[in-house]
Amino acid sequence: MDNSAVIHPQLLNEAAEWLVQMQSGVATAEDHEALRRWCERSEQHRQAWQRAEAMLHDLKQLPSGLAQETLGRRRQLGRRRVLRGMLTVTVAGTTGWVLREQQSADLRTSVGQHQAIVLPDGSALTLGTATAVDLKFGDRSRQLSLRSGELMVTVAADPMRPFRVTTRHGSIQSLGTRFSVREDDGATRVAVVEHAVSVQPESQQSGGALILRAGEQTTFTKRAIAAVQPADSTTFAWTKGMLIVDEWRLQDVLDELARYRPGIIRCAQDVADLRISGIFSLLDTQSSLNLLAASFPLTVRSLSRYWVMVEARG
Repeated sequence: MDNSAVIHPQLLNEAAEWLVQMQSGVATAEDHEALRRWCERSEQHRQAWQRAEAMLHDLKQLPSGLAQETLGRRRQLGRRRVLRGMLTVTVAGTTGWVLREQQSADLRTSVGQHQAIVLPDGSALTLGTATAVDLKFGDRSRQLSLRSGELMVTVAADPMRPFRVTTRHGSIQSLGTRFSVREDDGATRVAVVEHAVSVQPESQQSGGALILRAGEQTTFTKRAIAAVQPADSTTFAWTKGMLIVDEWRLQDVLDELARYRPGIIRCAQDVADLRISGIFSLLDTQSSLNLLAASFPLTVRSLSRYWVMVEARG
């Protein structure tokens, strides 16, 4: 779909009404046929419906129920406000989900926030954006459980109490070191600044640990560890609030910036593979988006404070 196409607001309003009806759970065969005929009335009708479906796709990336809750506000908002209501509730729902995920955690940050903490044993911990960590220190062990987000830790020496970071995919044990851990949906990423760590997937607790040394990084799932890759200063730039990229796809750059701001950043397909190199601020993502537009043949279009579209410059 061409997201840069200019579509008459009335058609977008009508598409929103159709979207609400189709997601209501009571749409009939006649409704589906009427929608088909509506889409065939013109190319703009078809594009309006595609854009509404794309918005629904973004809503469904949120936890279960939020998209339906948003669409269910049709009667309160009215047809001409459905799309704006969808944007507003999406952002509110995202924030609420993050807070619910974090509220019971021992240590946490909000979207776009960094926090430096000294742990009870003297270890230095930096939490990245939208991070939640549980802390379990005892007489014989020290453990951080990373629920979500990213952290960097400089471990204080204590031979009598091993230091571990656990995620849903397994564990990382310090061998006297400084390292970072990032929890993604599909895998855990580990990078070592100093000394070494032992990486162990959850399903390989009886063996199969990997020793990862300074200047190395890898990702692992519950069952496997990926090949070791080099890590350099760019890997840890997030701790300074920076994103340093060399020939990254534009889509990947925007995905990373999106972790640091509420709402949604979308990328037009025809520029998604544009190669980007540069240094961008993670703590001022709007400035970073402006820099992208100034440095590359791109336009950044804000449909609202929380909905940004990046597309080719016309």
